[in-house]
Amino acid sequence: MKPSFFLQKNLIIWILIILLALGCAIFIYFIWHSISLSLKASPPLAFLSAYQKVSKTSKEIVDFVNETQRLIQEVNLADKSKNYDRALSLINEARQKNDETRDLAFELSQNLKEMTQSLNQLKSPKSQQLGYEAVALELALVSEFINYSQSMNKFLDTLGLTMAIDNFSNRQRVNESLRNVNQKILLINSLNRDYLNKVVLLNQSLLE
Repeated sequence: MKPSFFLQKNLIIWILIILLALGCAIFIYFIWHSISLSLKASPPLAFLSAYQKVSKTSKEIVDFVNETQRLIQEVNLADKSKNYDRALSLINEARQKNDETRDLAFELSQNLKEMTQSLNQLKSPKSQQLGYEAVALELALVSEFINYSQSMNKFLDTLGLTMAIDNFSNRQRVNESLRNVNQKILLINSLNRDYLNKVVLLNQSLLE
């Protein structure tokens, strides 16, 4: 009876050891799997910081451009009602907005430089590719904004001249300048939409 008892006792002990080992292995696997997913889902801090700066500055530029467009519409209404003091005040405000946005464009170019330098830290080739495509769109936005800023200043100068010397020739130049500015605003908004769509894909790839 004793050998059988000890045999059963030893068997139970071994079973418990095996179960404990299996439990530890499963526990370690789940811990490792969770850490692995966490590392995979979390982009490097340098990239994340630059990425957030680019998105923030880009949004501010588009908001400023759209705000300037709203001011121009108010200038047009003031001009039509011959409220020239109001129109000139709005022109000065629009010029200030334009200057502030130009500063933001420079800031965006610096942020894009940081983002580009951090893209090689991304482990996924797909994320890197989407990151470079997003940067390319934002670089195009910066380039287009420089053209827009110059066109806006030209328009504001022409509009101010028309307030002083109101004739058909000056009015025609104002209309041409305004059409040019509006076309560039549409392009800037289009580039921003393309960038935001690319950001959605980039965010998805970072979680894969």
